Amino acid sequence: MPRQMSQSYPLADLPGISADVLHLLCDRGLVTTLDLLHEASSRSAQQQLARSLQLRDQEIMKPVAMADLARVPAIGTRYCGLVLHCGVYSVQQLAQAHPGQLHRHVLRFQVALLQQKDHCPTLVHVMQWIQQAKQLQPI
Repeated sequence: MPRQMSQSYPLADLPGISADVLHLLCDRGLVTTLDLLHEASSRSAQQQLARSLQLRDQEIMKPVAMADLARVPAIGTRYCGLVLHCGVYSVQQLAQAHPGQLHRHVLRFQVALLQQKDHCPTLVHVMQWIQQAKQLQPI
């Protein structure tokens, strides 16, 4: 099975990234999701980046996790935050997920917090996410 190309997006497109964190990352030359992933590809690199920017580790770890999930073409920046909130923190973890179980988490989150069921990704979408995740190289 051929490997998928990783998707890259402007960091500003990641949901929930603060303007302050975005500004610090951009000043460092990190303007896309792939820039961030290459700079912070390991836990120690993430901690080092956080220290150098005088941020808490979590302020870097969350955008890194979303950037990783956004590499999945069918997820992108539209669903990376949703998938993260459902307890999936990486493409590798997504590739191992059970489609039905993840879809139930997604549906529960959409209904409980966003009070929307009609815009919820379908089980077919979730299966596509998982299939595409299996085709991506780990960062």
